[in-house]
Amino acid sequence: MKDFFISYTAKDVQWAVWISKILEVAGYTTVLQAKDFRPGANFVYEMFKAVEANQTIAVYSADYFASLFTMPEWGAAFQSDPRGEKRAIIPIKVKPCEVPTMLKSIVYVDVVGKDQDSSRQLILDAVAKENPFDLGKAEFPGAESITDSTFSPNFTHKDAAERLLEILDTSW
Repeated sequence: MKDFFISYTAKDVQWAVWISKILEVAGYTTVLQAKDFRPGANFVYEMFKAVEANQTIAVYSADYFASLFTMPEWGAAFQSDPRGEKRAIIPIKVKPCEVPTMLKSIVYVDVVGKDQDSSRQLILDAVAKENPFDLGKAEFPGAESITDSTFSPNFTHKDAAERLLEILDTSW
């Protein structure tokens, strides 16, 4: 059984192929109509096997939601895991679109407007078995570092005034 079935519409085939490549380079297995449904094969049977993958990647776009053929693909994953406990559907939003009501409760990855490296990392983080979020990297966001020169004992009132003017100037 494959790790991921990539559900997409023909207008988003380049995104689907790129996502498949990222996943396969990372060691996952994918089912992708563009590469796996060969001439002479039975399309219905191939789709039957494809939706049996461990998880479905839904490539979100306005075209995806307008297609009559993608609904049964994500529907099969949805019905197998309606609470999302197994993360049977991992949506990746690749173009601006309105997500239908039925799917709004499923958290998706948004790569719209992101660069290639950021998009790749977001996708790999999304499919990772363990949550890659590292609280150990959290920094206190409220104050500048104590080692900042503004806290130097030699910091004069004139230095403070100039620093304040710099801050005000850049904020305008």
